[in-house]
Amino acid sequence: MAAFRRLTPDDYRWVPWKNGGGMTQDLLRVPTCGEDTHWRLSIARIDRSGPFSAYGGVERVFMPLDGDGVRLDHGRRAPTQTVAPLESARFDGAWPTDCALLGGPCRAFNLMLGRHHAQGALSFRRLKGVAPFAAPGAILVLYCLAGAVQAPSLLRPGDCLCAQEGVELSGDARLIEAVIRPV
Repeated sequence: MAAFRRLTPDDYRWVPWKNGGGMTQDLLRVPTCGEDTHWRLSIARIDRSGPFSAYGGVERVFMPLDGDGVRLDHGRRAPTQTVAPLESARFDGAWPTDCALLGGPCRAFNLMLGRHHAQGALSFRRLKGVAPFAAPGAILVLYCLAGAVQAPSLLRPGDCLCAQEGVELSGDARLIEAVIRPV
């Protein structure tokens, strides 16, 4: 991977959910083909309540981007989680998980981590002015939700910047930060 890589919505692809219940927009997947995905970033459209697809061997980090939030029911595996917009929930992708919308439809950011390949986290970040974004020894992916960011190239809403270890940004924007550490 190059030191910096900018992705725009033209680089993403829409794919059906594994269970056929909806669509997701793949932002970045490593490797780019095959079933043994090391890690994947995507944004799902959730139009109605229903089950999540099962992903054995995968840890999921899930963050609603808009709407009123969701309630994730993992059955007997773990307590029910209520997840507000821009908060994240982490759970085993093999768990049977039902998602109940707390309001209307929403979009949700997903980080899927192959257990034997990567660890990672998602967080919401607010950029106002100049700030470093650092993830020593990791891959840093920043998704622009709103505003504009001057990085090695201009990021607008819907764009991603993928960087090795870190980058200094300037602007006024709301960002989703994904930190991925290969194992």
